[in-house]
Amino acid sequence: MQNIACLWFWLLPSVLVAQNFKVYTEKTPTNITIFYADNHFACTQSLKIVFTEAINICPSNSQHFLIEPHVSRKFLFSVKPCTDSTWHYDYKYWYCMGDTTLTKYDKDFAYGLPYPKGTEYKVSQGYFGTYSHQDKYAIDFTMPEGTAVCAMRGGIVVNTKSDSNIGWGDPQYSKDGNFVLIYHSDGTLADYAHFQQNGVIVKAGDKVEKGQLIGFSGNTGFSSGAHLHVEVRLPHFDAKRTIEPRFKTGGKFIVIKQGNYYKNEDQ
Repeated sequence: MQNIACLWFWLLPSVLVAQNFKVYTEKTPTNITIFYADNHFACTQSLKIVFTEAINICPSNSQHFLIEPHVSRKFLFSVKPCTDSTWHYDYKYWYCMGDTTLTKYDKDFAYGLPYPKGTEYKVSQGYFGTYSHQDKYAIDFTMPEGTAVCAMRGGIVVNTKSDSNIGWGDPQYSKDGNFVLIYHSDGTLADYAHFQQNGVIVKAGDKVEKGQLIGFSGNTGFSSGAHLHVEVRLPHFDAKRTIEPRFKTGGKFIVIKQGNYYKNEDQ
């Protein structure tokens, strides 16, 4: 049986993923197989199970679930042989942070710039940038390693990585990027990436406020120079449902554009 995590978990060591979420089965004496899930993350997970082989089993259709946070041995469904003949199955599953059916969220929320009040940084790559932001509302701020990074919005930290010291301008190094993932009250998620080694100062389960220090920027993962990557997205199995956050500084909303400098005047 194959365990496939959704795309934005490719940044995580497989051992960590296995510890925080898993799907497993148990067979009863009456020849029924029960599917269970454990979710030790701090937010709801969307789960999709697909049977890749299904010989004489009922049911054999794909299954979708929302698994609440901090739950063990969550009953999902059961399968059994349709007839007395030989039966066999195999399956794979995908899961990701949040509810993938989410369509309504707070479009008017005023996000803060992800660095302390009084500091100013340049946007080196903006929305739908041709280097690595194709089809994404993502922003890269050029900043020296060790620069303070602050939460753009309050929420719950649901995942982090901070142990890498590897970074290079090639997608194959994406798994080596240090990051912080924060879950917001409206179900959206904010991803902050490329922190320096041991530069993340929050942990999964922490509640953070808008403007709170969460770590220090770096040059890890798929990165050609020291910078901070941020994006806000709706939950999805391929991690591409990014949205455009509304940033506010100095009492007014601003439109982020590549090549411009932006000063934080609010936090």
